[in-house]
Amino acid sequence: MSRTFDPKFEEEDLQSQIVGLDKQSSSKNYQAELQSRLRELQEEVKRRELLEDELHLKNRMLEDEIAYRQRAEEDASIERDNADAIFEAAPVGMMIVNDSCRVIDANRALQKICGKQIEDIKELLPGQIFECVFTTPDSRECGYATDVPSVTCGRLFGV
Repeated sequence: MSRTFDPKFEEEDLQSQIVGLDKQSSSKNYQAELQSRLRELQEEVKRRELLEDELHLKNRMLEDEIAYRQRAEEDASIERDNADAIFEAAPVGMMIVNDSCRVIDANRALQKICGKQIEDIKELLPGQIFECVFTTPDSRECGYATDVPSVTCGRLFGV
């Protein structure tokens, strides 16, 4: 049981009682403060647990996306290999040209037809490879001569 104010005590005892009452009062304030902070911490823990769950979900989604893209890349690689094999095995001459109509690849059949290796025809225009009669004497590029008919390889390829 706590001591209450009693006028009989001397001044020292009175001071001691006042200090004791202050301690009890501030102890109650600290307890209320601690309970308030505990609630705040519990709320913060809940908030962080929700964020952690959300991060785990997003991480799983990213892992799934990576796996999907890896499978797509593998499939594309197989398709590219198949297309390359068909391109090389084709019995007809074929070439791949860039936007400027310059050769970037040619299959074996085309190399055999023109009698040149791929290294010799890369970056050339089709008319240069086949020595088109409609090339200009100065540039040797197909489709630039003044008397070019409406259908030439240069016009077909958009040169």
